[in-house]
Amino acid sequence: MKNKIQNKYITLIMAILGYFSNSFIVNLPYVLSDPPFLDLRFSPVNLVDANLYLLIIQHLGILVGALVFSFWVDKKSRLFILLVSVFTYSFATFLGGLVNNYYLFLLLKFITGFGLAPELGIGMVLVSELFERKKNSLLVGIIAMSGCIAVIILSISSKIYSWRDIYIYSGLGSMLIMLTRFASFESDLFLKIKHENDSLDSVIQTLSNRKFYSLLLCMLPIYVITAGSIFLTADIYEQYKIVVEKNTLTICFGLGAIFGFIMVPFLTHKFKSRKLIIKICIFALLLISLTTSVNNYFGKHGMLSFQYFYTIVTLYGIFSGYLFEFLIFVLEQYGTNRRASATTLLFSFARSSVFIFSLVIPYLNNKFFHSFLNTLLFLEAMVFAGAIWSIYKLNENYNKDLDFVD
Repeated sequence: MKNKIQNKYITLIMAILGYFSNSFIVNLPYVLSDPPFLDLRFSPVNLVDANLYLLIIQHLGILVGALVFSFWVDKKSRLFILLVSVFTYSFATFLGGLVNNYYLFLLLKFITGFGLAPELGIGMVLVSELFERKKNSLLVGIIAMSGCIAVIILSISSKIYSWRDIYIYSGLGSMLIMLTRFASFESDLFLKIKHENDSLDSVIQTLSNRKFYSLLLCMLPIYVITAGSIFLTADIYEQYKIVVEKNTLTICFGLGAIFGFIMVPFLTHKFKSRKLIIKICIFALLLISLTTSVNNYFGKHGMLSFQYFYTIVTLYGIFSGYLFEFLIFVLEQYGTNRRASATTLLFSFARSSVFIFSLVIPYLNNKFFHSFLNTLLFLEAMVFAGAIWSIYKLNENYNKDLDFVD
């Protein structure tokens, strides 16, 4: 019994360290956006397009990885899939720090995204199945905070070390973290039904269920704002000659998110409802988005100081904190035979929606609106309407017993 308790906490540490490395590596293109391309002799005028293609490729890799790994994660050993996942993105990131060819760099980013896809979903499911239900919000909040700390450390490191050093050492560090997988163990809930799972049928039924898409819609507000900010902030900075440090923006978001990951579980526990707190956060993000849009319409007469942008990004970080509470909400919706694959698919689909939005935004802008602001207002109106409609349709399963199958 004592060894089992110790192994349970080793699994928790594995999940915390795993998401730390996952978040560090997935955010490399955001924080280290220009240095790799300048080193590869790109013209400064082509940097925006080069960064956009890199993000699209990485998120396409996440999408493909989610589809591939979801067929195996609830059939084979979850820990084996974690091992494959971490090795894939660690080794690809390590090699990314050594290449001198743009197309090879893009290929490695695709492989990195492919490897990143299943890790967080599996880690969260393992922790949720191993620990008491009442601890889920707190423990998942700790996992989430490790990701924010990783982003802050990455932002600080980018001012000190070269991009190649960061890629190489983050890849090596993730390989070391991979060793914790050997001390982790599967949950009893999964071991009971492991050999009964039909992986293909499970994934097909998950993807053909309306509930899956309702859950997905609730996660999209965070990612449509993320994708929109790539276009809108570049447009605003260029038009009004505002100097804002990208790294400082990232730190502001990270600090806000850490506060959010503390606030959301506390409020969930107090009101005994995940659904209520998720609604509040979605409406808060909608209000922040509307405030930003209205301010932008005033142009030079609006608030354009760097303090304003830092405040908005911090608030965005705080209310984006509902994401991980929502992932607990997700895994409470599915039985043990589909829980890991459904969580992996949902989180990866939501993450990779940045890739879809990054293609849709310029298309809508060029075809219909001819203004990034108007384009984003239209797109965000659609996404938020879908999210609000969906969250009202879903059932509350606060602290539901996870020992069931679909």
